[in-house]
Amino acid sequence: MTRIGVTGTQHGGSPAQLATLRRFLIPADTELHHGDCIGIDSEAHEILVDIKRNPDLYGNQTVYV
Repeated sequence: MTRIGVTGTQHGGSPAQLATLRRFLIPADTELHHGDCIGIDSEAHEILVDIKRNPDLYGNQTVYV
């Protein structure tokens, strides 16, 4: 299992950063951990939902599988 943690600016990621994150999230056995804030956290969430459609949610720090 691959676990990816995202933290960053509330201004969001660059197009290159978001494209790289998308590539990392495609495999089925990948977890995404983020702080559930505006900016890069919400962008990562949107990418994951676009790829996985129905991700599982866990805990205080949001984790998607």
